[in-house]
Parts: sequence; structure tokens; C-alpha cells
Amino acid sequence: MTGLVELGRLRHVEDYKSPARQRTILCYARRKLAPAPGRMNPPAEPPIVLKMVRSDLENLPEFPLPAGYRLRGYQRGDDELWQRIQTAADRLIQTKPALFAEQFGSDADLLRQRQLYLVENDGEVIGTGTAWFNDDFQGRRFGRIHWVALVPPCQGRGLGKPLISVLCRRLRELGHEQAYLSTSSARVPAIRLYRHFGFVPLIESETQAAVWRELGI
Repeated sequence: MTGLVELGRLRHVEDYKSPARQRTILCYARRKLAPAPGRMNPPAEPPIVLKMVRSDLENLPEFPLPAGYRLRGYQRGDDELWQRIQTAADRLIQTKPALFAEQFGSDADLLRQRQLYLVENDGEVIGTGTAWFNDDFQGRRFGRIHWVALVPPCQGRGLGKPLISVLCRRLRELGHEQAYLSTSSARVPAIRLYRHFGFVPLIESETQAAVWRELGI
């Protein structure tokens, strides 16, 4: 797999490509995945958080919204709507009433700039994503693709690409030069989508390195 980057350096890491390093990582992965003695069907390893980065926001893939859909910005009162979308979209997420405020604060003007909602022509809101930011990621200011979600009936329709496309473009318009995101090792389709947009793995531990190699994405 290409495109590995290491915490604190944000560059391609050649030592992960060496045969000795690969043997070490693969052995570690086998130990993590191997069944314990006497156990025929071990429980699956729980998903772990993975981070991905894009070193610039130039030459972004462009995907227009299909006919029948539009995007709108945050409106006051969208907090509960956001919560419902996230809860419906992903059973891995444990939401709580305070989650929106914890993630985004309460600055409505800032949210109007950065938070988008995907709407069908009949007015039904079916998805959301936020072009957020972190002023101290790796000691630098990064844009962040944050909390992207589509309700289950609308997943698999190719709507993720135009939504990510608009979010990346919005980050660039707001002056960001780099971007990152967090995801779960269980969200393989999402990881493939992010790779299509030029995001590459950020390696922060041996466990993550082993997981990325097992994913093979």
C-alpha cells in the first residue's frame, strides 16, 4: 500500500516499505488476528479510529449533485436534525443530546459557513457533512472533513462523492491548504471514498499500521 504517513512528519514513510519492516508489521497483525489457544471462533476485533490526511486541496475531484437533490447551509434548530441523521446513518455511533454542541459549539454564523445539509426536492433532509477545522493538528491549522452521514435509504446512491467534493471545495474557499478526517476501520466503503479524494492513511501506532495493511486500501 502506498501513501502511508506518520504522526508528526506528514510525509511518505519509506521504512514501512522495507522487507524487514513489513515482516514486523505482518507478524504483529497475525498475532492480533490469530485465535487464542483452544478457541476456534474468536470474537472479531473491535473497530479502531483511523485518521487520513490530504496534503493540499488542489486538483480536487469534482462530482456534481444528481438531479433531484440540493445542498443548504446550517439553520438555527438543525442541531436535533443533525442528531437524527447521525443516529440513523451509523449504528456504530453512540450519540447523545450534547454531542452537537461538543463537536461544533454554538456559533451560528460559523456553522452557516461550514455545515451543509443534503436535501431532496420534496424537502426531506437526507444527509449532512461539515467543512470543519482544527487550529492545532500536528501543530498546524488544518481543515477537517467532519461527521459526513447519509440516512440508510439514501446510502449507495453515489451521493457521498458530490457531498465530499463540495466539503473539500468549501475548505479551500475558507483558506485551508490541508485537510484531515477521522473514520473507523469498520467503514470500508467510506475509506475507499476518501482514498478516491486523495486522503492517505496517517499512521499513529503499530496497531493502525497492521489494520491498514489488513484493509489493503
